[in-house]
Amino acid sequence: MKELTASILAILQATMEWRTIRKNSFLLKAGQTCREVFFIRKGLVRCFYYSNEQEINACFMKENDWLVAIESFYEQTPSYEWFQAIEDTELVAISQHQLRWLLEQYPELNDFARLLTQHYYREWRSQLLALRGQPAMERYQWLLDKHPDLILRVPGKWLASWLGMAEVTFSKIRAAQSSGGTSPFNIPKR
Repeated sequence: MKELTASILAILQATMEWRTIRKNSFLLKAGQTCREVFFIRKGLVRCFYYSNEQEINACFMKENDWLVAIESFYEQTPSYEWFQAIEDTELVAISQHQLRWLLEQYPELNDFARLLTQHYYREWRSQLLALRGQPAMERYQWLLDKHPDLILRVPGKWLASWLGMAEVTFSKIRAAQSSGGTSPFNIPKR
């Protein structure tokens, strides 16, 4: 990705608000309007929503990730998503108003924003292809290949939800993988 110039970085640093969010605290709750974009310097945030009274984990954002409830932020409408720190998290925030001003004043930031959008679109597309319609074992392998650190940082029930499988299925696959063998049982698709 294109690097920002030192002068643009200095302007961003002067504009952004630095925050520390304690473990289990919320950055955003469903029904609130997302008014900021966040950059995670240290820590881990889970993004989730509810469907049919079931909690669905949509993604986990960690160090060097950008975080925003896209529809809520750009349309300034209530969010359906929740953002919860699952570790003590250090981040910087920039408001929608500040971001618009910066993009108008510094056109080179538009290139950075476009490249960032393309990066996250590719990541989202890769995740979608990996998790939709694949057997549970392959989804778990994708997690190990792409995000091995999350195995130690995120509770299994949340990872199972993210991977679209039952918690018991996730636990069986994890146990089989950690014992070094392949699954000795039929793992149902979900």
